[in-house]
Amino acid sequence: MAGLLTLVGCLVAATVLVQLLLGRLVDSVTNAPPEPMPRRRRQLPPLSRAAVRVRLEHWQTASRLRDTFSCVSMDWWPAEKCDYGMCPWSEASALTADLEDPLLLSALRALAPLHLRIGGSLADQLVFTGVEGAPPCEDLAVDQTRRVGFRGGCLPFSRWLALLDLCDRAGCGVLFSVNALHGRRRDACRPPDTPCRRLSRGERPPCCTNYSGGWDSSNLDAFLRATAAAGRRPAGIAYGNELAGSLGIEAHLPPEEYAREFLSLRALVDAVWPSKQPLLLAPDASFDSVWVEAFLSAVLQGDGDGRAGNRAGGSGAGRGRGRGRPPIDLLSYHVYPLGAGDGAQMLARSLDYRKLDASVEKIKLAARVVNASSSGTVVPAISETGGAYNSGRSGLTDSFVSGFWFNDLLGALARHGHAFGCRQAILGGHYALVRTRDRDFAPDLYSMVLWRRLMSPKVEGGLAAAFVKEVAHLEAGFVRAMESIYTTMSESVLNALRRRLPITKVKFDWDNKAAVHKLAASLTAAKV
Repeated sequence: MAGLLTLVGCLVAATVLVQLLLGRLVDSVTNAPPEPMPRRRRQLPPLSRAAVRVRLEHWQTASRLRDTFSCVSMDWWPAEKCDYGMCPWSEASALTADLEDPLLLSALRALAPLHLRIGGSLADQLVFTGVEGAPPCEDLAVDQTRRVGFRGGCLPFSRWLALLDLCDRAGCGVLFSVNALHGRRRDACRPPDTPCRRLSRGERPPCCTNYSGGWDSSNLDAFLRATAAAGRRPAGIAYGNELAGSLGIEAHLPPEEYAREFLSLRALVDAVWPSKQPLLLAPDASFDSVWVEAFLSAVLQGDGDGRAGNRAGGSGAGRGRGRGRPPIDLLSYHVYPLGAGDGAQMLARSLDYRKLDASVEKIKLAARVVNASSSGTVVPAISETGGAYNSGRSGLTDSFVSGFWFNDLLGALARHGHAFGCRQAILGGHYALVRTRDRDFAPDLYSMVLWRRLMSPKVEGGLAAAFVKEVAHLEAGFVRAMESIYTTMSESVLNALRRRLPITKVKFDWDNKAAVHKLAASLTAAKV
C-alpha cells in the first residue's frame, strides 16, 4: 500500500496476529478441531490460514510534521440537514453545539495542540452580526433552490468569542472560513422554484451556480476589527468554501477572479493585524490542478514581494507577513476518498488497497502541483475529509473499519508534505469523532490520539520501537488480566465464558488448567 504504515495500522495487524496465535495454541492444547463454518457464497479463506506479514522500517525519517498536524472540523449544518433519509446533525452546528460539553473538551485536549476548522458549505452565506454596520440576520432555512440546500444564517459576535474561548481552554487554534459570496448575486432561475439541490450535474441549469458582481468585504472587515479590538486573533482565515471552478458546489468562480479577491482579503487581514497575522488559506475545494496552477500564478504575480519567500513554519501565526512570506500560506483542498455516503460498494472500496492508492496519488499530485507552482513557498493542506461526503455513512465512517482509509490518509499526508489533514467532523454526521447521542468517541478519534502521541513531530524509526513497546505493554496486561480472571472466578462462570474466539472461531476450554497455563506462558514469550 502506497500510504505510510502508521502505528494504528500496525496495531490492527497485531490484533489479527494475536488472534491467530490464540487459535493455533488452543488447537495444539485441546486437539479439538474448530467446528465447520456454514458455507457462504464467495466466502473468504479462514483467517487461520491467511498469511499476515508486518514490516517495520526504522532506519530513516520519512517526514517531519508541524505541531498542529492534527486538525478537526466543526461545521455549520443545522439539525434539518438530512441525507438519504437520515438527519444526524442535531445540536452539532458551530452555532448551537454545547461548547461546555466535557466530552467535546476532553477530545480536543487529547489532540492538542491542533487546529479547529470552523467552516463548511454554509460559510458562504453567513453574515456576521453584533458588529458595526451588520446587515439584518436571516435565520437558516431549508431551501431546495440552493445547491447547498439552505439559505440565510448569521454568526453573532458573542458566539464567535465563545468559539475562540473554547479553543483557549482546549489548546486549539481556530481556522475560520469566511463568506466569499457576500455582495454577489446569483442569476435568477426560471421557474423560480428550480430544485438546484436535487438536480444532477447534467440536469442542472447554469443559473443554479452563476453569480455576478464582486465580493463585498465590509461586513468581514467590521467583524475582524472587532475581533482584534477584543484582543483576539484566529490561527487562520480561509477564503470561501467549494467555490473553485467546475468542481465548485454553490458557485464556479474562475481562478483569476478568486485570486484578485483573495489578495483583497490579505490586505484586509494585514491592516487589522499589522504583525502576527493569521494563516491565509484557499480555496477549500476539490483539487483541480489546472485551476490551482492558474490561481497560484495570479496570487503570486499579483503580490509585490510574494514570489520569493520561505515556507511558513509552525502555526504560521507568530510573525508578520512582511518580506519573505508569501501572500498565501496554505493551498487547502477537500478529499472524500469513498465517494458519496449512499454508495453501494463503500465497504469494499474502504478495504481495497487500489482505491486507497488512488487517493494517495491525488495527494502526491497536489503536493507536486503546489510546490512547482509556488517554488516551494506555499504548502498544501487538506481542510476537510470525512471518508464519504453527504454526512458520511452509518456503520462505516463511524466504525472501526473507517480506520483503514483514515490511517492510510494520515500517513500519505505526512509523507507528502501536507501541513495537516482536517477531519470532518468533531460533531455531527455519520463521521462524528465525538458522538453526543451515545456519549462516546468514534474509533478514528483514537487513531488521531495515537498518531499525535507516537508519530509527531517526526514520521520515523521511532515508529517500530513504539509499536513493539505498545504491543508488549498490552500483551502483558492481557496475560495478567486473564490469570486474574482464572484465579478469582468460579467454575460456573468460567464455563459460561467458553466461547469462540472472535477471529479464528475456535472454542477455548477454559476449564482445562493446563491449557490456560500454556496459553498464558506462550503469549508472554511470543514475539511480534
